[in-house]
Amino acid sequence: IAAGAMVTSEVELFFDLCPCEIVAVTGSDGKTTTTTLISEMFKAAGRTVHLGGNIGRPLLPDVDGMEPGDIAVLELSSFQLMTMDQSPHIAVVTNISPNHLDYHHTMEEYRDAKGLLFRQCETAVLNLDDEAGRWYRERVPCPVFTYSENKDAADLTAKNIRLFPGHVEFEAVSRQEIQRIHLPIPGGFTIYNALAAAACGLCLGLELREIAAALAEKGVEMLDAPVSGGEPKAIDGTLSFMVGGKQEVFDKYKDLLGAMGASVVRCGDVGAGNTTKLANQIIVACNIQALSEALTLAKMAGVEPELVFQAIKGGLAGSTVMNAKAPMMIEGNDKPGFKIDLHIKDLNNALDCAHTVGGPGPMTAEVQEVLQWLHNNGCGQDDHSSIIKYYKKLTGIESL
Repeated sequence: IAAGAMVTSEVELFFDLCPCEIVAVTGSDGKTTTTTLISEMFKAAGRTVHLGGNIGRPLLPDVDGMEPGDIAVLELSSFQLMTMDQSPHIAVVTNISPNHLDYHHTMEEYRDAKGLLFRQCETAVLNLDDEAGRWYRERVPCPVFTYSENKDAADLTAKNIRLFPGHVEFEAVSRQEIQRIHLPIPGGFTIYNALAAAACGLCLGLELREIAAALAEKGVEMLDAPVSGGEPKAIDGTLSFMVGGKQEVFDKYKDLLGAMGASVVRCGDVGAGNTTKLANQIIVACNIQALSEALTLAKMAGVEPELVFQAIKGGLAGSTVMNAKAPMMIEGNDKPGFKIDLHIKDLNNALDCAHTVGGPGPMTAEVQEVLQWLHNNGCGQDDHSSIIKYYKKLTGIESL
């Protein structure tokens, strides 16, 4: 040191030299299982994966053979983090419980050592059911993706958990999507491992099909099962489920989904449910815009929109969308059943899908522009029936 020599570690040197994205996992429990699941997901997605750190072997000898498109997945300990200035692209902390307190002296010191992983990372993946995860969320300097067994505020949540002697089952819920997952590993904490791994995959742009393929290699059954019907049908148990997955897995869980919905339809393999949901969201958004335009026309022509609604709802123009949204527009009720910001997210996904497969989407693009205008004008948290506000702004009409 006195002679000016640099003091470093194998892990620090690897972070300096690694040419590809790095995912690093730390925590008190579940690190190895989570790291393995992340690695397998990316392998199934066709990425070249380098697995190391405390699991496998040191990756520094392999760094010359790594390419920018590869991905390195590492399990790290608090001891390795204490001297590091670098951070991974994605930092995952499973949980923090009393451990190594003979070295760190206090839980706060141990928690702070684990938190060094977040200093310069692009995204932090955190467990909201863990006290330290909630503590980190308020303090990390980067975007956060959260998961939980019971907190609806999390980005990814486990619902309807069932524990068996040799396996666990649960529904992973994220952004209006429900995926029934069977983990052939006993113990409730394995749910957190799967949620952390899936959250990491979603952060790095993995498709649902790719995540499902990786889980299947580990013996995990999976369905993607988005829903339609909004809050009212969720409350009365009459949701519509559009499901993707293997026929035998669908048959196994159909009755379970049927307990929450009036319609449960298998649309194809994993991913088909999501594609059906995108189609659904296009139709709903375009219906609401057409309804807004029609009721505005009636009002400007001197005909009461309520009478127009009553006259046409039983004819060809009638629909579930009209029955649900026309009364809200007429009453000026913008209490959200489905928020504008969520519909913007869905239509972005629909347009991305259309661009990928070469499908036309002019109507989707138009209604997306209307929704984006509403978001920019403070209506993002309103119900999507607030598309009527766009027409009110254009015409000067104060109410229908």
